[in-house]
Amino acid sequence: MGITMPAGSPDLVGKDIIIVASTLIMYADVNRQVENEDGTYTMGISARQFTPEVLQYLFTHIAGEE
Repeated sequence: MGITMPAGSPDLVGKDIIIVASTLIMYADVNRQVENEDGTYTMGISARQFTPEVLQYLFTHIAGEE
């Protein structure tokens, strides 16, 4: 999977990250980060598996209220 990041983003290669969006929560390793001509970055990631404890924490603390 690839993600576009804004210009000035830190180098995240080799880091593990959690991506949170309105329809997605993903735990991933950053494998690659390339600067684009416009100054933004494209980063390549590969998924990691959440532990049951981390999933419970995320669902308890990140879930939005309707």
